[in-house]
Amino acid sequence: MARRADLGVVIITDAVAADIRDQVDTMRLECDRPLLVEIPGPAGPIPGRKTLRQLVQEAVGIRISQEEESL
Repeated sequence: MARRADLGVVIITDAVAADIRDQVDTMRLECDRPLLVEIPGPAGPIPGRKTLRQLVQEAVGIRISQEEESL
């Protein structure tokens, strides 16, 4: 995967990244491309990690919905 020049961004779930943490960390330290982005999987985030909604909200800088306020 890291050797493919045509890949700019690779999105993987946090659970998959946890399973291959050494490889993920090595790629992040040694390669400019692709950018590895970890997102929560269908079962939700690993405990202690942010939800996809929280990650997008931080990246964009706006609240996506008001549902979160009641959580």
